[in-house]
Amino acid sequence: MPWKDPKHAQAYFILYRLEHLEEIRRYDRERDQLPHRRQAREEYARTHRASIRRQRLKAYHSSPEIRARACANAKRWRKHNPARHLELTREWEREKRRKRPYYARIRVENRRARHYGAPGELTEAQVVAKFRAQRWRCALCGKRKKLEIHHIRPLKKGGSNWIRNVQGVCHRCNRT
Repeated sequence: MPWKDPKHAQAYFILYRLEHLEEIRRYDRERDQLPHRRQAREEYARTHRASIRRQRLKAYHSSPEIRARACANAKRWRKHNPARHLELTREWEREKRRKRPYYARIRVENRRARHYGAPGELTEAQVVAKFRAQRWRCALCGKRKKLEIHHIRPLKKGGSNWIRNVQGVCHRCNRT
């Protein structure tokens, strides 16, 4: 009997699965459609959501084939659901703006600095730390308003884009 020896048993089962692959897949698909199996699968997915997500991300980043298939699926979904895609994109942008209000502005300032050939690059952490050090008050008038990035020595006049040349000022003071 081949299954008494573990190595022979393993080889036997591998060969059996290869020879009867379609039968086994059909049986598994039919079995998975049973109501109690579907409920168990959904319950597992709910309770292990984080680990399933980690496994999928790991597979996505480790395999170009999986990444290509995921991108193709996403593209197909966007094509068939343009209204829902637009809604989700707007929702994502609103949430990003709420969580990281200075992100877009910092990117613009860094691009302006590159345009003028100014040295230095701002990061979101630096800007938030600077505003926090100012206690979220305008550096010029001292009022507690939404702060904007202001270069002490303007980029046009040879100022740098390092954090030491930046201060937070309110909209009114930044325009005057």
